[in-house]
Amino acid sequence: MKITDQVNIKASLDKVWKAISVEGNLNNCHPFCKFNHVVNWDCENSEDQIEYYNGLILTRKFTNWDPHKGYELKILKNDLLIALVNWEIISNDKGYSNLIITIDFKPKIILNKYPIFLHSLLIKYFLKPRMLHYLRSVLLGFKYYIETGNIVVKNQFGLNKMFSN
Repeated sequence: MKITDQVNIKASLDKVWKAISVEGNLNNCHPFCKFNHVVNWDCENSEDQIEYYNGLILTRKFTNWDPHKGYELKILKNDLLIALVNWEIISNDKGYSNLIITIDFKPKIILNKYPIFLHSLLIKYFLKPRMLHYLRSVLLGFKYYIETGNIVVKNQFGLNKMFSN
């Protein structure tokens, strides 16, 4: 299951790249992140953990790093791969940049505690809508931080019960 969203940011590609590639960036930009702990920060060898406001802790392991273009990473929970994520920046000629995030979920892992016959319903009515809201909120968080310089606050773009309280 893949979802993609993008946001148009009034900033240069360099400014957007700096915001998404600096260690601990989620502390400034992520509306559901209680704390972004850096384990190692070295381009495609980078690793960090995100602790959400609801107590969930996930690990991000970066697998591809293309300066000023984007990166790819794995999301793990207890060493189980739950998603692959691609971050991409595209500049336009009017001083704006598009930040695009694509998340490829592994719903069988995420929904493994539920009977398999419920998976398609849970994906359609629970997981996908909440993940679309999550992705939109993260993108708006980066846009807000990059354009204003202000740190995003908890649930700034609405509550998401999968990640916050």
